Amino acid sequence: LNYTTNTLFKSSKVFFVMLGGWWVHGRRVSALQWVAAACLFLGLAAFGLADRMSSPRFTVVGVCLTLCSLLGGSVSGNLQQKAAQQTGDGKTKTERKDDLLFWQYLCGALLCLLFTLATGEFSQGVRFLSTASTTQLVNIAGFSLSGFAGINPLLLLVQEYDATSATVVTSLRKVVTFTSSFLIFPKPFTLLHATSAALAVGGAYALQRLR
Repeated sequence: LNYTTNTLFKSSKVFFVMLGGWWVHGRRVSALQWVAAACLFLGLAAFGLADRMSSPRFTVVGVCLTLCSLLGGSVSGNLQQKAAQQTGDGKTKTERKDDLLFWQYLCGALLCLLFTLATGEFSQGVRFLSTASTTQLVNIAGFSLSGFAGINPLLLLVQEYDATSATVVTSLRKVVTFTSSFLIFPKPFTLLHATSAALAVGGAYALQRLR
């Protein structure tokens, strides 16, 4: 998958997070909410088809891996909500959020370290950093800092509302990424691209209005 298709497919995470909310929290979802989520998902799937017609970087393996990522994210998002909204532990909301952020990324970093050591990618990464230009290092640092700046308000959304609302916000945010990709990396923008993107955005908006 190219960057735009991968980003927009991930926007359909809201559909899977709703499934995860039903499974983890037993939360009931109305028929109209399912319809709105389906519109979001179908819009993104149609965009993937349009991207396949105008770009060669689209494979079945890539789609399968993305769907696996969505299923895992649907469970983790609802588990985040469960941990962030628990009470009776004597901690403030801020302390609970910071603890969740710390342990989540510590465990993730350790798992990534073990995996990259086993596959040999760790040494490749070290070699890349040792030979990287200043511009590349600045870009990496900027990506890390912006990600850290974005995760705090995201966890606040999960804590104050729920995982589905937070996912709707991040889905709409990805529309900006989608637009930027076509501006920065020139490629054909077809009518199917426009129609499917409008369907995805409309579904996300309707879902949030129905909640």
